[in-house]
Amino acid sequence: MTKVLFISHLHPDHVRGGGQQACYELFDQFRTEPGYEPTLLACVPKWAKDSLFVHRDPIVGYDRPDEFLFLTRRYDTVWHSNQDLNELQNFEHFLTALKPDVVHFQHFLFAGIETILITRKVLPHAKIVMTLHEFAAICLSDGHMIKQASRELCQSPSPFRCSDCYPHIAPAIFARRQVYTQDILSQVDHFVVPSHFLGDRFKAWGLPDSKITFIDNGRTAANDPLPDEPGQTRNHHNRFGFTGQLIEAKGGMVVLEAVDVLRRRGFENFCVYIYGANLAMAPEAFRKRIENPDDEIHKNLTFKGSYSGSQIGQVMKTLDWVLVPSIWWENAPMVIQEAFMHRKPVICSNIGGMAEKVSHMVDGLHFNVRDPYALADTMQFAVEDEQLYPKLVAGIKPVFSAREGARQHKKLYANLGVN
Repeated sequence: MTKVLFISHLHPDHVRGGGQQACYELFDQFRTEPGYEPTLLACVPKWAKDSLFVHRDPIVGYDRPDEFLFLTRRYDTVWHSNQDLNELQNFEHFLTALKPDVVHFQHFLFAGIETILITRKVLPHAKIVMTLHEFAAICLSDGHMIKQASRELCQSPSPFRCSDCYPHIAPAIFARRQVYTQDILSQVDHFVVPSHFLGDRFKAWGLPDSKITFIDNGRTAANDPLPDEPGQTRNHHNRFGFTGQLIEAKGGMVVLEAVDVLRRRGFENFCVYIYGANLAMAPEAFRKRIENPDDEIHKNLTFKGSYSGSQIGQVMKTLDWVLVPSIWWENAPMVIQEAFMHRKPVICSNIGGMAEKVSHMVDGLHFNVRDPYALADTMQFAVEDEQLYPKLVAGIKPVFSAREGARQHKKLYANLGVN
């Protein structure tokens, strides 16, 4: 029996997000794979679920025997470091007791990058695999590679450019940070990237090409859309939806501004639904407009609030088009897969992992990133060209499944020498 330990930076039960959802669905699929015994260790920072911190031990059992939570209190974002020695000691004891054959990090956030060194020390013969979900190893700005002052995209990070974003940190510190991070990551046997774009960025940063393999995020419920309601035949596909987190990088303000542009043009044959989590974390300007009932945008826009993962099918039934207007590069947005699983074309920014996952005029549409006028043009075009919608729906290909994802991961583990 091959033991695989999956380590996630968060648990999707406590904080919604693509990386933790991808990890959980892969772990859950491995539960059904003959010859494999998977275990999940998901971090829970104190800010995410304070009520859990009544436990004395940092690592506690969760709902099922093969799921554990790693309660973490102090994480240093500059050095990716867990500052609590007791937590690291408990992690070491956990590894010693479990003795997995593969330790698959889906992130080092909150657990601390030192956990890679501990894993190598405690389990010298185990294989260490890491899936890269964004650019945290490269960029201090939440791994988004967005410049702090101008909010422009960062094309080529360097110690001096990073210090421009964080003037209180000298370029020499950023240079040491890069060397330190790369030195620890050299202990990883192999990296998985869910987009070629992200893989290319990490190769340019210094990871060896020979240690990187592309495997898309597999989805458990792939290609099983809910049927349309009886009698639901639509001639005008004018319902747009934004789903996901409301943080600045996801581009919610671009949507609001595009609604303004369309209304000023006199084009009102559309509606936008915002299904968003964490409104309190949204930019103040966005939050004020959403919470102001007198704002004119509410004539064409409705804020629906948060939703659970199990409700995504119901959410998609209310939409014709899914908007992905992120202002950062993205990697492999889960929302794109969710849209395609439910046969909904995607309108997305024309950069990074979004442009890679959505083919313009095939299964969706691109618009110039951060440009509300371009988004407004694209939305109006989507409504007015009645031949476009069925063409793009027909172009949507089956979404990569969790079963196929597990098969490719098993092949990778075998290539690393895991029997």
